[in-house]
Amino acid sequence: MTRYIEPTLRSRQLFFLYVILLGGFALFVSHLDDILLPLLSCDPLLALEQTIVWSLVSTILTTILYLSLSVTVIYYTRRAVQSGQWPAKGMTVPFRTKVTEIKNPRSAWLYLIIVLTIFTSSIVRQWLAHDKSRIELVQIRQWMQVTPNPAFKRDCRKSAAAP
Repeated sequence: MTRYIEPTLRSRQLFFLYVILLGGFALFVSHLDDILLPLLSCDPLLALEQTIVWSLVSTILTTILYLSLSVTVIYYTRRAVQSGQWPAKGMTVPFRTKVTEIKNPRSAWLYLIIVLTIFTSSIVRQWLAHDKSRIELVQIRQWMQVTPNPAFKRDCRKSAAAP
């Protein structure tokens, strides 16, 4: 006989609140450079450096997000394996959910490893991209010192007055 876990109103409310907060946080982190764009300098190198600093802030916030999601996934996987079913016994769900018996706990741990690998690769990719952009900024600065060109400097007052 198929078993189901029925949702509660409280679990639905918490689920939708969590989704809204998570979506808002993800949008904030992904558009951090657009939100803070007016703070950029008129000097191109300084503006690039400020953008790299904001990308560091975005990378740190994204790392915190992935680490919190990893802890959540580990917690629920452990509970499910201990109870032998998904959703775990005593767990509230936001929607009517069919109970699935976990016949082989190794498969649950394998899925956990796959999810954690995806999270880890996303974190590492962002940190490597930030490091590469920081290194390229240093190279651009060295190049600018070797061949100074007055055309690269612009007057902020002129560019602000231009339509």
